[in-house]
Amino acid sequence: MDLGAGWRNAIPKEGVSPAECESLVRQHGGYVVRIAKEHGLVRYFWYLARPDGTYPIKDLHPFRRTDPLSMSTISWVLSVHHGIHIYCNHVEFAAITSYGIGLPPEAKIWPLTSVCPDVKMDDHALLRSEVVQPYIIKRPEKLDVRSLLSTLRSINFTARLIEICPDRLARP
Repeated sequence: MDLGAGWRNAIPKEGVSPAECESLVRQHGGYVVRIAKEHGLVRYFWYLARPDGTYPIKDLHPFRRTDPLSMSTISWVLSVHHGIHIYCNHVEFAAITSYGIGLPPEAKIWPLTSVCPDVKMDDHALLRSEVVQPYIIKRPEKLDVRSLLSTLRSINFTARLIEICPDRLARP
């Protein structure tokens, strides 16, 4: 698909100010949750910048539809978290190191703050060690749903996702 005239990636290298960049990063998780709740779609996206100062989202190809038959609270939380986690990785491994605008190390958790304002760097570390590594990267041979649910409830960010999970998916 062709982009509109003057459209570009919403990154500082292509003319987006550091303040605009920070705002987009901070809003990202909230948009992922909004799309998941209002449209029943989960995963991740990026931004474009238009000459009129708006920032449409792009790259919706990885999105998947949610429904009560194939998705539960746990799978919704894991899917929503994964979508935001991908963007956190982008911030940590690309934005902080290559945008050249002096983003602090804490910027990697900014996408989480629009969903969970009191999220901390420790929560992010726990998400990686207790959720991403064992359940997304490694995938356990035998899934213990009670243990996974307990883990999700014990981490500030995923506990918040459990709270806001749509009622139609409210089963472990």
